[in-house]
Amino acid sequence: MTGVEQRIAGTLTRGREAMTYLFDDSKESDNYVFGFNFICRYIGIDPVRFRKAIRALRKENIQAIKEQAKG
Repeated sequence: MTGVEQRIAGTLTRGREAMTYLFDDSKESDNYVFGFNFICRYIGIDPVRFRKAIRALRKENIQAIKEQAKG
C-alpha cells in the first residue's frame, strides 16, 4: 500500500469512527461525560436535530462530489 493509500484508509477509518460516535444513541452516550448525547445536553443542543443537520450536509456534499465527477 502506498503512502497516499494509507492516508486515505486512515481518513476513512477516522470518518467511520466519528460517525459511530455522533450517531451512538446508547445509554452510555447519555451517561458518559464524553458521550455525544451527554455533551449535547450539557451545551444545550438537541442531538436529534444536530444529527439531522449532519445527515443533510453529508447528502449535499455527496451530491456536489457526484456533480464535480460528471465534469
